[in-house]
Amino acid sequence: MTSPVTSTESMVQWGAGELERAGVERARFEAQLLLAHVLGATRGELLAALHPPASAAHAAAFRHLIERRSARIPFAYLTGRREFYGLSFAVSPSTLIPRPETELLVEVALDRMRQLPAPVMADACTGTGCVAVACAVHETRARVVASDVCPSAARLARQNAAHHGVARRVCVVCADLLSAVRASSVDLIAANPPYIPSGDLGGLAPEVRDHEPRTALDGGPDGLAVLRALASDALRALRLGGTLMTEVAAGQSGAVAAMLHDLGYGRVRVHRDLARIERVVVGRKPGGEA
Repeated sequence: MTSPVTSTESMVQWGAGELERAGVERARFEAQLLLAHVLGATRGELLAALHPPASAAHAAAFRHLIERRSARIPFAYLTGRREFYGLSFAVSPSTLIPRPETELLVEVALDRMRQLPAPVMADACTGTGCVAVACAVHETRARVVASDVCPSAARLARQNAAHHGVARRVCVVCADLLSAVRASSVDLIAANPPYIPSGDLGGLAPEVRDHEPRTALDGGPDGLAVLRALASDALRALRLGGTLMTEVAAGQSGAVAAMLHDLGYGRVRVHRDLARIERVVVGRKPGGEA
């Protein structure tokens, strides 16, 4: 883009070409979304030409975003937002970007909470707070303690809870795993912990490997180090009959289910996501009602 470009079609063509050369999938689609973001419009409004005229300032801002995306900075970090479970969440480089597959964790948690009169939930490794906030929005009786060891992630989760009007029922704390949760105080624990084996991190897509927080990804030599600590302490934090549910990587469900059995959890079950991958493992602390 050597001269100011104000034709939106020319801008999209240039941006798509730059993204293609950088190896970005769906280059034209992302170029359209980035230009729509700069113009303060939706992609549909861009395609229908229902947007403000593109100025030289718009072109410069678009050029900057394309250059950053060509450097494989994640799309969501450029726009500052990501949709999850039908809700819009602020994101930042201090948090993992919410993934569609994690929506299954929300569905499993909501199914369990609907069986309880006044559910109290803990959300460990909350990141943006997407799981905690989505659960609180869709289950108005729920109270949630959400924790993250990263102070900036905890601040962002509080902002997202406030944005969606659930700050009074979602208490976000800066703490490691369940360290801020009292003994026998919660009915269920949902978690999307770091679960990528350390040796596999180098093979991840550049967007993930180079830009998303390593502490939210690295699960130790076998990917299960954080989950072991979480599952062990969850027995302390859960009430009798309480439920632990955790997201896992493809191929980990068998090892995680065996781990929960060994720790004394009962009713261990595995839930598949839309891609038929065994994505969420659930176990029940013995005791309490059926």
